[in-house]
Formats: sequence, C-alpha cells, structure tokens
Amino acid sequence: MKLLSTAFAFVAILSFSFVSFSQWEYVGNDNFSAGGVSNACLEMNQETGVPYISYYDNEAIVPQLFVKKLVDGIWTDLSDEIISEFPISWLHNFKINPVDHLPYLLYRDTDSAYVKKFNGDEWEQVGRAFLSSGHRHGLDFDKRTGTPYVFIRLEFDDIDYEIEGEGY
Repeated sequence: MKLLSTAFAFVAILSFSFVSFSQWEYVGNDNFSAGGVSNACLEMNQETGVPYISYYDNEAIVPQLFVKKLVDGIWTDLSDEIISEFPISWLHNFKINPVDHLPYLLYRDTDSAYVKKFNGDEWEQVGRAFLSSGHRHGLDFDKRTGTPYVFIRLEFDDIDYEIEGEGY
C-alpha cells in the first residue's frame, strides 16, 4: 500500500511481516517537489507495477503540473517538457489507461479543459480542448477497448464525451 503526504511530498508503502505488525516504509526520495503540492494523484501501472504520481506545484519556479514515476528508487519526471503553457486552475484526474498503459491527465485552465497522454516521449493532446466551468470533472476508460471517457459538469448540464480520434 502507498501513502502520499502532500505536506512533505513523500510516498510510503505498508509492508507486512510474520514477525511484526504492519509498518510504513518510505518509497523513493522525499521532498521531490518545491513544497506547494496540491491535487496529488497516485496511480499504479498494472502492467509494469511502476507507481506514478501527478500533482500541481504552485511553489515551483514556474507553477505547473508534474508527473513522475518511480525509477530505481527516485521520483523521476516523465519529461522535461512543460505539460501546459497556460496557468492551470485545477488538476482533475490522472489515470493509467488499462489497455495501452499510458498515463493520461485531465486538467483545466481558466475556461477550458484538456486531456493529454504521455506517449513515451512527450505529452500529446487527446481530442480538442472543451469549454469547462466548475470543478466536477472525471476521466475513466473502457476497460476492454481503452477508450477514454470524460465527464464534465457545466453550469446547468451534465455531459459525457467519448474521445474518438481527434475530437470529442
């Protein structure tokens, strides 16, 4: 089991032993953020067993979204690329697609929401940005096909979009 503390940005696992009761053990390096962690999400790649963490750091030199994975005991950025060039107002979801095993983000700036996936080299936008208001958004996948679904709540409507190719 893994635990993320956003106050000091560290992750721990719960290990079990026949000799003792369960105890927490740190995983990876602590203090891997500038300290302004919010909206943290922890996901496990079920195919590889590698943990990923995403968060918004408003105390970084340039406040931005970060996604890291555990590599040889160190939390490592997936890319040096900035995920969004616009100020982020909310990180809604971070998930690993159960079919292609790629990390996906759903986040919002002032008035639009975006879905991006990491293709192994860079973050690429999935579909087009869509008008967004409010803080109720969701991202999930069809477990058989890997098709991403996004739920957004507009001021008066609830709409489900299916991402197909280049658009919604």
